[in-house]
Amino acid sequence: MAPFVYRFSPQWFYGIDIIFEFLSIVASLLIAFYALRLYKFTNKLNHKYFGYSFIAIALSFFIKIMTNLVGYFSYFKEESVKLVTVLYHGFTITYTPVKAALFVHRFLMLAGLFGIFYIVSRSREKNKILLYLYFMTITALYVLFDPYGYNSYRIFYLTTAFMSAFILRYYYLIYKKNKNKKTLLIVESFLFILLGQIVFIFTSVSLNFYVLAEIIQFFGFLLLLYNYYLIRK
Repeated sequence: MAPFVYRFSPQWFYGIDIIFEFLSIVASLLIAFYALRLYKFTNKLNHKYFGYSFIAIALSFFIKIMTNLVGYFSYFKEESVKLVTVLYHGFTITYTPVKAALFVHRFLMLAGLFGIFYIVSRSREKNKILLYLYFMTITALYVLFDPYGYNSYRIFYLTTAFMSAFILRYYYLIYKKNKNKKTLLIVESFLFILLGQIVFIFTSVSLNFYVLAEIIQFFGFLLLLYNYYLIRK
């Protein structure tokens, strides 16, 4: 079986990225909790879908953390862990379940972004929805057939960048109409999330891009959380 590369973080950043992602989980769950509370009061399905979208994103980060922990343990112990076989400095493994976990992580992230896009775009055409779901599934599934993982990694973040760009565009159009400062904060949040996805694409050039992308993406989620704090207040 061809080796599969799934770790793109520099060694000194091991564990630090987990902290960023854990805090992103907390931010996503708090946003989801608040959106679902709003749904109880308003019965508006948009709030319900918004909450579920951020739950999907939180679960995506959680699975990524679990997958990363397997890589870290493999790297530092340099031994077999269950069915994990370390072939080269803890980066190269032949472990199909890890690919399956990455598929779930990527599909949930894409599903969460799609849910937000579905709400803000107000697109209810079934043909378009089915088309989006098809491309989401193909993008996530590609990791199962990519021998080294590099191509699927780039395609995944290219797709999340496009989806984030569409969400950013719709929120910007909303801001142009209402000139609301809270809407502007959402625009800025998704601008940082978009920039983070773009920087992730260049991780194969230098692992330092992974560090920068994690920080930018995390800042975007922090701004989203701050916005919902202001709304709740």
